Amino acid sequence: TNDAHGVPQGNICSISECRDGAIAVYEDGRMVCCDIMRQQNTVWQTDFIAQQHLRKSKSLKTYADQLDNIWLYGQGTLMVYNKSANTWNTTIGDQLGLTSVGVDHSVNEMTGDSNGNIWAGTDRSGLIRINVNTREIEAVQPRGVNPRRIDSEIMPIQSVYVDDTDLLWV
Repeated sequence: TNDAHGVPQGNICSISECRDGAIAVYEDGRMVCCDIMRQQNTVWQTDFIAQQHLRKSKSLKTYADQLDNIWLYGQGTLMVYNKSANTWNTTIGDQLGLTSVGVDHSVNEMTGDSNGNIWAGTDRSGLIRINVNTREIEAVQPRGVNPRRIDSEIMPIQSVYVDDTDLLWV
């Protein structure tokens, strides 16, 4: 059921933003975008992930890329929602081994730069760059890091951030 403002009830695990407003992410994978200027009315929502019972996690977050596609990520999760076409790519994370609820790999955070790159910090695959147009995924080794440490183990990346000068902080 909805409350007076049209925001569905349920367990919200994160809130982010896109061009339309604030996105509430529910632990079952539902995403609801609210227009904060108009009394939190729902602008759009997608229940596909919840209806397919694909996820149940308190770690789910979203990132809206430069094309306003909405990336759903977290524990064992990397999926992308094409809002304009109302379609999901639920298999894009397969390249990283993020295929199911039982997988304990995690995408910890996502951000984007002005060159059309999406940057993902992961716990087992290090730093990942995704091209916003081609969706090509590649692992990137940060420069200036002790190479012996990189050879022996993949460094977990907890947080990524692109500043106003387009510098990526890891």
